[in-house]
Amino acid sequence: MAAAAAAALVASSFVAVPNAAASAGFSDASDAGVHQATVESLTRQGIVRGTECAPGLLCPRDPLPRWAMAVWLVRVLDETDPARTADSGFVDVDAAEWWAPHVRRLAELGVTKGCATEPARYCPNKSVTRAQMASFLTRAFDLAPGPSTGFQDVSPSSTHADAINALAAAGITKGCTAEPARYCPQRPVTRAQMATFLYRAVAREPRIAFVSDMDQDAETLGEGRAVCPAWSPDGTHIAFAGRPGGESGDLEIWVMDADGASITQLTDNLDSEGCPLWSPDGTRLLYTIYRDLDDLFPASEIWVMHADGTGQRMLAERGESPAWSPNGSRIAYVSDRDGDREIFVMQADGTNQTQLTFNNDEDLAPVWSPLPK
Repeated sequence: MAAAAAAALVASSFVAVPNAAASAGFSDASDAGVHQATVESLTRQGIVRGTECAPGLLCPRDPLPRWAMAVWLVRVLDETDPARTADSGFVDVDAAEWWAPHVRRLAELGVTKGCATEPARYCPNKSVTRAQMASFLTRAFDLAPGPSTGFQDVSPSSTHADAINALAAAGITKGCTAEPARYCPQRPVTRAQMATFLYRAVAREPRIAFVSDMDQDAETLGEGRAVCPAWSPDGTHIAFAGRPGGESGDLEIWVMDADGASITQLTDNLDSEGCPLWSPDGTRLLYTIYRDLDDLFPASEIWVMHADGTGQRMLAERGESPAWSPNGSRIAYVSDRDGDREIFVMQADGTNQTQLTFNNDEDLAPVWSPLPK
C-alpha cells in the first residue's frame, strides 16, 4: 500500500506538476507553523478537499476528527474517492454523508475496526489521539515492528504500544518531548500534525528526482531548461539550476516543493550558476557562479544563501565544487588560485581558508566522509 501511496502524495519526477484536481490553498495555512509545507502539499494533491473547518479554512491547530482522518487516509492509499454505498458498515455513520464511503473503505482495508462492536460504531466526530494515529498508520502502511522507544508515558502493555514503536522505528515520530522521552499518547492529533505524520509515512519510500527530455545532442550539460536537482534534507523541497527563458539565458538557482509546486527563482544575475547544494540542516544553499564563460579560463566563485534566496554572499574567489562537511560547519572546495587545482577547506562563513593539497596534479571533487553512527 505504501508504494502506491507514494505516487499519490509526493512526486518522483523532477518535472512533476501539481495535481490538476488539487484543492485551493487555505488562508490559515501559515497557522500550521513547522507543518505548513506538508499541509500545503496535501492541499495541492487534493487529499484534504472537503474536510475544511469553514470555507477557505483548514484550522490546522484543531484536533482531526475520525471521519476526516478516514478521508485523508483512503485518498492516499487508493489515490481516489470510493463509490457511494447504501450501508456505511457502522450504525453511527449515516450512509448519506459524503464521507461515509471513506469510513467503510478504511474498514475494508483493515485499517480500522471502529470504536465499538455489537453494534459496530465508528465514533466519527471524536478526535484522533496520537496513540490511535500510530495504530492507523502502522496498519495502513504495513510498518515493521520496532524496538521499544523508551517513551516514559507509553506502557508496554498498552494496546497501541507496538504501533508507537513501529512508528518511531520508521522515523515518522520522535515523540512529543525529548527530555524526558515522551509520546503524549492521549493527546489529540491536530490537523497540521496529521499532515506531517501522513507525509512522513508516504515519504519512507525512496524517491528519485531526475532531469527529463534533455537534448541528447547537446555538447554540454545545461543545454536543457533545468539541471542538477538536489533534495532538501527533509525531502520537502528540490533545488535546481535552470534557465528562466527555457532554452536560452544563463543558469540560475531555483527551488520548488517536492510535488513540483511553488517554483521560485532564487538568483538573478548575468552569470551562470552551478549546481545547488543544501546544507545538512536544510537552511542554506551553496552554489558556484561562473563568470565570463566565453573565456578560455572562466572565473568561478563560491556563494551561499539562505534557503529562501536571501542573504546571498560570496565565500571564496576562484573556487568551485564546494562540499558541506557532515555537520555543516566547514566547506571543502577546489581552487586554482595558486596555479593547479588544489583542495581547500574553510569555515561555513568563509573564514579560515586553508589549502590542503600541494602538488602539480589537478585535484578535484572533494567528498567528506560520513560521521560515525
